[in-house]
Amino acid sequence: DLKNLIVENITNRITSLIDTFGFLGSAIKKVFSGDFTGALDDAKKAGNSYVDSLTGVKNTIDKVSNAVSNLTNELMKEADIAAQIADDRAKADKIERQNTIDRAKADREIADLRFKAEQRDKFTVSERIKFLEEASALEEKITNQEIEAARLRFEAKKAENALSKSTKEDLDEQAQLEAQLIGLNTSKLRLQKRLQTSLTTF
Repeated sequence: DLKNLIVENITNRITSLIDTFGFLGSAIKKVFSGDFTGALDDAKKAGNSYVDSLTGVKNTIDKVSNAVSNLTNELMKEADIAAQIADDRAKADKIERQNTIDRAKADREIADLRFKAEQRDKFTVSERIKFLEEASALEEKITNQEIEAARLRFEAKKAENALSKSTKEDLDEQAQLEAQLIGLNTSKLRLQKRLQTSLTTF
């Protein structure tokens, strides 16, 4: 209770003052005896005891040092996470820029391959199957690139929300990014199923 806290605080201060004078006396004695290293250690202990006498808290300097150390470690950890978030978003931007061009080229090539796969009078069954497989592989390659970009954006937003206080808008954005990622993976599965269905008709 409050009474015990007051008594403990006063007791700590008195004990620290006694320790301060004791360490100072020991330090002076060691200086005259030539034990300079021991004198320095006692002087440091005297300083610690003096601070404890002012605050009424035992081992004040050690506790403050530990708190600062923990805070520093936490800040460094958060800085590393923030750097990873920025890096993931930069990678996603790069993939999406390239994918804009790759998707346009791939759509044209896929359409051509599928058209050839439907021309029974011009190509053999094995050739038409090959066209269809090439079109499917190209579509899957582009979809995988889109999935990777979506994954990076989702992971970045998820990490950002975990790092700081998240607003409703932040959580909504995270949900939308996750839904987009799931949708792309679903499209990939449908593409694979479509290929198998098409091959059975040859």
